[in-house]
Amino acid sequence: MRNLKLRLSCSLLSRIISDLTPTINNLPTEHQMNLTSEHCIVAIGASAGGLEAIHDFFDHMPGKPDVSFVIIQHLSPDHKSLLVELVSRHTQMSVAEAGENMQLLRNCIYVIPNNKLMTVENNRLVLEAKKTNYSPNNAIDFFLLSLAAEKKHRGIAVILSGTGSDGTRGIEAVKKAGGLVIVQDPETAKFNGMPNSAIQSGVVDHIIAPKQMPEEILRYLAEPVLQETQPVGEQQLDEIFTLIHKEAGNDFHFYKLPTINRRIFRRMSMIECNNIDDYLEKLRIDAGERLQLGKDFLIGVTKFFRDSEAFELLKEQVLIPLIRSKRDGDTLKIWVCACSTGEEVYSIAIALDHLLTEANKVLEVKIFATDIDEAAIDIAARGCYPRLVERDIPAPLLRKYFLPKENQYQIIPMIRKQIVFAKHNVAKDPPFINNDLVTCRNMLIYLNPMLQQKVLAVLLYGVMVNKYLLLGPSESIGALKDDVTELSSKWKLYRKLRETRIAGQFAPERTESRINKTDRSFLVKTPDRPKTFWDDLKEALNEDLSFAAFYIDAGFNILEAAGNYSKFLSMPRKVLQLNLLSMIPQELYLMLGAELR
Repeated sequence: MRNLKLRLSCSLLSRIISDLTPTINNLPTEHQMNLTSEHCIVAIGASAGGLEAIHDFFDHMPGKPDVSFVIIQHLSPDHKSLLVELVSRHTQMSVAEAGENMQLLRNCIYVIPNNKLMTVENNRLVLEAKKTNYSPNNAIDFFLLSLAAEKKHRGIAVILSGTGSDGTRGIEAVKKAGGLVIVQDPETAKFNGMPNSAIQSGVVDHIIAPKQMPEEILRYLAEPVLQETQPVGEQQLDEIFTLIHKEAGNDFHFYKLPTINRRIFRRMSMIECNNIDDYLEKLRIDAGERLQLGKDFLIGVTKFFRDSEAFELLKEQVLIPLIRSKRDGDTLKIWVCACSTGEEVYSIAIALDHLLTEANKVLEVKIFATDIDEAAIDIAARGCYPRLVERDIPAPLLRKYFLPKENQYQIIPMIRKQIVFAKHNVAKDPPFINNDLVTCRNMLIYLNPMLQQKVLAVLLYGVMVNKYLLLGPSESIGALKDDVTELSSKWKLYRKLRETRIAGQFAPERTESRINKTDRSFLVKTPDRPKTFWDDLKEALNEDLSFAAFYIDAGFNILEAAGNYSKFLSMPRKVLQLNLLSMIPQELYLMLGAELR
């Protein structure tokens, strides 16, 4: 009886709203927007093994989250579905089978009928019959594509247990439109085909168990987002990127636009600016706002020993084998790219030192930790963290590797000395090479596919053959899959199989400011001239001290060189680029770059 009342409630309310639609359409535009523009739809796609995950999801969803839910479950065409009745037992919200032209209401759940495909248009469900029972079931993709077009940043896609790849195309559209994509952790799914296919797309925001999904959805909905009455145009975006690049030196042209747009509207909401043109004018005159927006674009989410399962995998399959393969006195090199404020790199250094102690082995540990965000690098280099970190660090490691300091914990000097922190743009600056391990977790998901592949090629180039690359769980190796063997599909751990090159479209590019007259004029042969006092002095210094000196511009481009510089420099491959930092050995790169800056 209760289930019947719930179904009637949802259906009846939908019909009432349908009858009121002409009245709503006659309201002023601003009132229509308040009724509909921020209405969020959560689409849940599932197939084999999905029922249990759906139950777990709604068991942990609050009774009135103020959104609509649409369940697209692969159903048998030959039997009446009991999904409405089954889901009703796990929620206080109204649950109904979707009907043609049914209005979507907040705090209601709609279930796709048998033998139907479903889309959403103007907040109404549109049903159509499946053409054949023998074609692949793509009902999830079918709905998600319409959801992306309809709701933009207020569309949320959830992919649960199932076989095949339905939903993968759809989540790409949702993400491109600015929405949120959540996928069930394959380890918790009865059938991991759909989750794994979705993860391989590289657009997933969260890979978690169904019971954790409601919390992430509510957190996403709580973000201050300005109603997008004015989309950010290409010219406006280009000017914003240019302003931030001039102010902070970071180029965001190849970051994913949905992420960028959300951050822009978030800043606008926080300073109560309702018009994109007004906000652009503020950016033109306010250096502080330019810096703040640039900082917001650099999304740094990190903590000590983040993803404990990933760290266990790293210890068992990477660090322990590396330690065993080396003799006392050998060097073990690690590059942690996108290190943010340092928690991850210190976690790796601590785990490595702990294992070395257990193995009674002495190695020279060199860890390069880099990030594009100079403020984050400064925090990491200081190695001081608030007392709250004690929740993330096992007590024995906290006592051994940290020093209490007022309201903070300070990393011990022995660990700090193993790590060199530096500002570094992996898309443009020379990579760190010959590493036993390169990690770059949860940075690639913010880049567009072209830049993702370029950065991946640089990261893999930095790994020695038969050594290791670790990415974030929502990222994948993409077109370079033939150059690696996958050690963990969940945690994206790879071993490099062969030498790779940075060539063609993957070659790090110079910015226009570095392609200047100094590069070309350096190559021009000047006519012979009489020797000067400076020439005699250089010869004398070279004979007595074997010195090397360089005269460079602000971009580190060599204007003139003197002395025995050949032993310090190597000619660049492919592209002749007379940039000091790209020609010196890696050991000098960080030290010299930091001193010059």
